[in-house]
Amino acid sequence: MPATAAVASRIFSAILLARETRAAGFLPELVRDSSPFVSWDGQWYLHIARYGYHAAAVQPGGVAGGHHDFAFYPGWPLLIRLISLNGILPLDQVAVVLANLLFVLAAVTAFHLFADRFDERTALWGTLLLCFNPVAYVFSMAYTESLFVLLVALYFVDRYRKGAPLFAGAATLVRVSGLAIGVSAAAMLLIDRGRRVRAAAVAAAVALAFGAWWLYIWRLTGNFFGWFLGSPDWQRDQGIPAIGKEYALHQSWEIVWIAFVALMIVGSVLLIRRHADMAVYGLVTIGLTLVGAPAWSMPRHAMVAFPAFAAIASRLGPRLSAVLVVVFMVGEFVFVDLAFGPGRNPP
Repeated sequence: MPATAAVASRIFSAILLARETRAAGFLPELVRDSSPFVSWDGQWYLHIARYGYHAAAVQPGGVAGGHHDFAFYPGWPLLIRLISLNGILPLDQVAVVLANLLFVLAAVTAFHLFADRFDERTALWGTLLLCFNPVAYVFSMAYTESLFVLLVALYFVDRYRKGAPLFAGAATLVRVSGLAIGVSAAAMLLIDRGRRVRAAAVAAAVALAFGAWWLYIWRLTGNFFGWFLGSPDWQRDQGIPAIGKEYALHQSWEIVWIAFVALMIVGSVLLIRRHADMAVYGLVTIGLTLVGAPAWSMPRHAMVAFPAFAAIASRLGPRLSAVLVVVFMVGEFVFVDLAFGPGRNPP
């Protein structure tokens, strides 16, 4: 059933994306393919997969004199390059197919995680909420979310086993939200005293992965603080100030974005009593979003706090969860239109 739901959701998202014919001309124009499936950040990942990283800014803009490609973590473009046989197969097609397949695996893994922590009925509805949430269309694009959610789900399934540090470290090399796993593991050092060795190993793996990425950027740029030239300097308004700016511009759609992020916060809070590890992960993930993400990308960043969906499903029950799934599907239609419509608000 979770695999069926995941496949159905990818078909639904693909239909919504295929409707958009306005992707041509979207910035950044780093690759020739103008398909909405490889637009926005997808273009950056494909560019990195083909050409690697550069010390100089690839595009003008941002705060630090340009947009640097090392704002994007290496795990996803490296995987694209490997699966494409070093570029022999078309990178864009490989990335899109891979993203969709990885999401099916992620949804099935999330289902088993939810079933283990809650029950099978909650697991089913939590997985459906994940599959059809308003930002779920990015799971069909050349974005990192499919790979990242899979790695995080595998980590929580394997939290007390030998594979946990590996999954945690790999997730940290896919996106900065991986740091939330490290914080969650550090919190478990205080809460779950019987598992301190494993929690310490996970926290160390996250620190080592992030440290290795920091050192790579230092070597690339010759600047010890080069990491800050990436995502932190991507644009002037990020986090809470970005929300304030959008509000000042009277952007009505901002309410929809804030409502979804708020829902993810509520879901993460609901996890605190029974599943503190996932609650800490979710809240830190959303906290990083509220500190450093552009306003229009906050829902996508908050979505990777996906254990919140199980908590919401558990609290709502089957009937209200079914209603929320329908609301989410309508929301996904709206979010796709906001991303590819005249206003061009990238996910």
